[in-house]
Amino acid sequence: MPIPHLYVHIPFCASKCHYCAFNSYAGENSQLFDRYIAALKREWNERGSRSLETIYVGGGTPSVLSGPQIHDLLTTLTREAGNPDLREFTVEVNPGNTTPSFLEGILASGVDRVSMGVQTMDARRLKKLGRVHTPGDVRESVSSLRKAGIKRISLDLIYGQPEQTLSEWIADVKQLLELSPDHLSLYALQYEEGTVYTQAKDRGKLAELEDHIILRMFEAAKDLLADHGFQFYELSNASKPGEESLHNIGYWKNRPYVGLGAGAYGGLGHLRYRNECAPEAYIDKVLRTGTAVVEEDPLDEWATYLECLSSGLRMMEGIDLQDVERRTGLNPAKAHASHVHKLLETGLAELKGQRLSLTWDGLWLLDTLMLPFLEAPDSVPA
Repeated sequence: MPIPHLYVHIPFCASKCHYCAFNSYAGENSQLFDRYIAALKREWNERGSRSLETIYVGGGTPSVLSGPQIHDLLTTLTREAGNPDLREFTVEVNPGNTTPSFLEGILASGVDRVSMGVQTMDARRLKKLGRVHTPGDVRESVSSLRKAGIKRISLDLIYGQPEQTLSEWIADVKQLLELSPDHLSLYALQYEEGTVYTQAKDRGKLAELEDHIILRMFEAAKDLLADHGFQFYELSNASKPGEESLHNIGYWKNRPYVGLGAGAYGGLGHLRYRNECAPEAYIDKVLRTGTAVVEEDPLDEWATYLECLSSGLRMMEGIDLQDVERRTGLNPAKAHASHVHKLLETGLAELKGQRLSLTWDGLWLLDTLMLPFLEAPDSVPA
């Protein structure tokens, strides 16, 4: 089976952010990094695909690796893939980590897109989030990327932070727009289990913002971005025309992808898998056996149907009903006709030809609107 997308997880960070629930580990150890890269290369040799359209290297913080280390890893990936169809090659970086050596390493490997986790341009809030960079680091890093020749830059922000005001949030968005990015990801803060923020909230030390304030933040950002030529193409992602993340679109369209690295997930047709999370255990398993899979979840047509809906309806273009039916045997307009009719009747969704999409009012209620789709179909194919 052709696998068009590759995700590579680098689980190392300089420090652990207070809101972060990703599989990441603080501390820098060059020898461990070398062994981890060797394991990634071995796993790729076992799973490699020669028809890649996108590569995304995330974390963690890939930019904690040295220039030679990242170059060694990335050139192995592209060389083994053959690279004939590669359309997008993204690496995540943290502000302040864009050293000349690292930039040289990614540029020599063919990277054409960088995603940077900014989260806020307020120095006080950065400290509360557990970030180690400053607003000045953000500006300097974006400048360094531009000078190095990286033309496609995506920046991330988090809204709905404790005690954050609407005016503070708007100031964050405006400051990023001044940096002329091509793509922006705007994420509402999530209180994930096990994080510093969630523990503080549970002890009554942090208070969640009310939903109506978070909604006002989103709407203000949406209007501001539209004035600057950005279009939302997914609930949390906006870009200049033609600058959408092809890799993430692959996820939302439920296309096959390989996941490499500690804690990485992969989706191969009707099979989902997860790797060992702990870096040392991952390294040991891969170097011994070529794989570190610890969990496999076969997906039947019903599970695939739900995945197509939950991810595809996040996108402004929505889902192609005929494509969903071809892949799963179920057409949402028939299988859940009463729910779809109600969505259309209340203005929460639109149907144009064979494409069903949610309106902005519907997108904001996505989790709630998905619940009726979890119920047994109104009808099943004969």
